[in-house]
Amino acid sequence: MAVPDRPLTAVNRPQQSWLRLGDWPVSTKIFSAVMVTAIVALGVGVLGIVRIQQLRDRAQDQYHHGAMPLIHLDAIRNATLLLRNDITAYCLAADAAALTKQGDKVAADGKAVTAAMDAYRGDGLDAVRTRRVATYQQALERYQGLFTSTLAPVERFGFVGLPNA
Repeated sequence: MAVPDRPLTAVNRPQQSWLRLGDWPVSTKIFSAVMVTAIVALGVGVLGIVRIQQLRDRAQDQYHHGAMPLIHLDAIRNATLLLRNDITAYCLAADAAALTKQGDKVAADGKAVTAAMDAYRGDGLDAVRTRRVATYQQALERYQGLFTSTLAPVERFGFVGLPNA
């Protein structure tokens, strides 16, 4: 038996389904599109803010664990160079007044090196940095011992600065 072809009317039309987007009214479609866009924008915004906060935290950690020790190492280096220069100036002092002045500078520079080392230690050291600090401290103590035992007593023998030619 053949089904007669007849036009769809209100009586024999299939029932509308809310699952099909094409059956929704235009205002509902527009409102749904706006809501989906707003929810996606809100999600992206929240995710972006969370990621920026994490990035800021990581940057701060890197600053405290990377840049701060470098700043302290630079302070140690500068204080050590100043100490070496003042020791050289002490050895080249022309008279007793200059010798006393340079001796005071050497003592102040030694304190500056110690303060810079203490600031570096204050950041918290791992095992590698602890060994490096100990090695540097030993080398500095040998250098200062050389100055104390060999260079500073030169004044006792009457040789202050370079001999006159």
